[in-house]
Amino acid sequence: MLLTILHLIVGILMAIMVLLVSLLVIGGINNILLMIPALAFLTSLGIIMHKSGYKNIATGIGLGAIVLILVTFFFFKLIG
Repeated sequence: MLLTILHLIVGILMAIMVLLVSLLVIGGINNILLMIPALAFLTSLGIIMHKSGYKNIATGIGLGAIVLILVTFFFFKLIG
């Protein structure tokens, strides 16, 4: 149980780090479509983790990506 929770947390942190680094490289959230390469990387990373047997880390990657995209989208809607 504890290992499952830790794997989910690791996956969520991996997704958040990848998306935040992509936002820093882009230079802001002016164009959310520029996050597509980061999402493609996260998708491939999630598939590799799932095939390797780390299904909880893959689930965490997916959850982290979805949550960060929704937060970014709503933040962008509130500002713009």
